[in-house]
Amino acid sequence: MEPIAPRGPGADDEEYSGGSYGLAEETSLNYLLRREQDGFKLSPQEKETKRRLIDEKMEADPNRCPACDGKWGRDAVVCVACGFNLETGKRLKTVVEKPKAQPTGHGGGEAGDALETAGKIAEIIIDILGSG
Repeated sequence: MEPIAPRGPGADDEEYSGGSYGLAEETSLNYLLRREQDGFKLSPQEKETKRRLIDEKMEADPNRCPACDGKWGRDAVVCVACGFNLETGKRLKTVVEKPKAQPTGHGGGEAGDALETAGKIAEIIIDILGSG
């Protein structure tokens, strides 16, 4: 018996019937957008369903993003809340950049080092005056 290979990005589209793993038509816009974002190719039926769902949501409320229901600015093309692009019908891929680590101290550099040293000196003086 041959093992069944998982279907993923780049798999042959001719044998793929679409929907939720070929079982039924998917009617969740978020599910279709997530599959596409994860690198899976949508079947022609899924693409048609996605377009229909987007159109229905935009017709129902043109001031809301069809993907996340966030407020949609006038003449907006991309939702700032979820990254959905109305022209392409896809979510933008986002990259989170972490800020560079700040040096320890009160401001970094020579000024921060001087301030830290002054604080230590003040603590020593208080300890001396307090014990005498």
